[in-house]
Amino acid sequence: MEIAVPDLAGSLGGGGRYDNLVGMFLGQDVPACGFSLGLERILVVMGERNMFPPALARSAADVMVAVFDAADLGHAIALAGRLRSEGLRVLVYPDADKIGKQIKYADSRAVPFVALLGSNEIAAGTVTVKDLKAQTQQTYDQTAAGAALREALKDRG
Repeated sequence: MEIAVPDLAGSLGGGGRYDNLVGMFLGQDVPACGFSLGLERILVVMGERNMFPPALARSAADVMVAVFDAADLGHAIALAGRLRSEGLRVLVYPDADKIGKQIKYADSRAVPFVALLGSNEIAAGTVTVKDLKAQTQQTYDQTAAGAALREALKDRG
């Protein structure tokens, strides 16, 4: 079988029966079938046909959680989980790196907000949110940060 899209050279995926393939590894006949999809080709077709939501085109995330210290990564992941549960798209920076470098990374990816979660914020149960466009920052209780970010995103349209 093959999955084709009109006006696309090649296919998006294909498959069929693989009885002999499985049997080679098991030493016995095993009925099997399967298929594969070309994710990159699917994404190209979706992009050409404007199938992605407009918000996704602006940025892959609404907020990035910066990591000050590798020992605090668990707190960063917990905050990311809380923000995601409130409907936000969240990126966690993968390393404890210089904050300037992390902010530059978020800015290069068009992420509008960076959540700064240092040891002081962790101890106080707060998070400082930096608005990269306005170049301002505000500190929120961690339980209120999601609502504040959603409101700020809504105001931007």
